[in-house]
Amino acid sequence: MRGIDGLKALETAGGTASYYDVEEMGVETCDRLKFPAVVRVQNHGPMDGRYPVLLFLRWPNATDGSGRAASQLIGFRSLHLRAAQTAHVEFEVSPCKQLSRATEDGRKVIDQGSHFMMVGEDEFELSFMA
Repeated sequence: MRGIDGLKALETAGGTASYYDVEEMGVETCDRLKFPAVVRVQNHGPMDGRYPVLLFLRWPNATDGSGRAASQLIGFRSLHLRAAQTAHVEFEVSPCKQLSRATEDGRKVIDQGSHFMMVGEDEFELSFMA
């Protein structure tokens, strides 16, 4: 992801993890962090058909006692493909909305470090650092 001038990571009370406070980042910064994720889809079968494309986010530390799910659906498209047709599907990813989590006191934060986007069996690592 792109660097954002002035974006500073905060630390948890115990100093065990760093995060970015979405409210402190503001709307303009959140808008600048948005990026496209493009997925190539191919119908390998002999017949036309409708295919769902599901984009998931997986956190590497989902089992940290935070109560969040191991993965979360962040994008969905359904498309019709002819036999042997290939298509590209684009998702707009908004880190402030889709990579954030709520803290115990209700603040939306983005954890610093790795996040993983998944489509089918494929997984792609993103690193969120200032």
